[in-house]
Amino acid sequence: MATKPNINELMVVNLPYQVDPDKNEEWEKQTRPKYSKEDWDREFGLKPAGHKDVYPAFGDWRKELHERKDLRFDPALQLYLGWDFGKVHPCVELFQVRGAHLDFIDEFYGNNIYLNQVCLEINLRLGQMGHPINTSWVDATGKNDNFEGRNHIKVLKENGFQQVRFRYQDIEPGIAIMQRLINTFADGRPCLCVNPDRCPHLCEAMRGGYKRDKRGTPIKDGTFDHPVDACRYGVVGVSIGLENKMDSQMAKAKAYRFKPRNPWTGY
Repeated sequence: MATKPNINELMVVNLPYQVDPDKNEEWEKQTRPKYSKEDWDREFGLKPAGHKDVYPAFGDWRKELHERKDLRFDPALQLYLGWDFGKVHPCVELFQVRGAHLDFIDEFYGNNIYLNQVCLEINLRLGQMGHPINTSWVDATGKNDNFEGRNHIKVLKENGFQQVRFRYQDIEPGIAIMQRLINTFADGRPCLCVNPDRCPHLCEAMRGGYKRDKRGTPIKDGTFDHPVDACRYGVVGVSIGLENKMDSQMAKAKAYRFKPRNPWTGY
């Protein structure tokens, strides 16, 4: 008698919007004009955006150095959340600050899910942690209305996230701060580390999924940009408030930089 094989791995299947009975031709006619062709193809058509002559944005990331499975929630420390609302894949990255270290300990990566449902999931995780003091850093566009016609930040506050902050910030300065933390060591390890078991999407993006195009512009591919953006909002938010403290720590830190063969491409 044939036996069923054991399946020990999770499989993710990306389905086009046409499988949703609510997204018919009339919905497409009304929705498509709201997006650029590139955004529409990426977010709803599941088409890749610009994979020719691209290179990793974080070429210095090393799995053996920056990914630590021993990173756990510390109830003695404040918790920070970085939110990227996304059009299809909302993402929340949870992290804590230990001296000069920013340790990412958990993430939520959604798929076609409403913001209220994301808030419910995050509240469940916060409950498992004992409802720690937390501050959320979000995209500055969070003050705008979402596709439901509701203000993102108001939705967060309605769901109990009272400490919600945002700061206008271009992409490049935030990436530069992240790169600085990646390349700086304190107490024998990098200042930015991620738990790969709890934050698989962020780790995959940092390993090379998040890329730059041939002009050097970060690629918004609709997949890897969401965890990096969520991480970036949180990093930018806390790094300004903790700048003096972290600089004093980093003055003692051993600088680290991987020198690629080609400083432009990262290879």
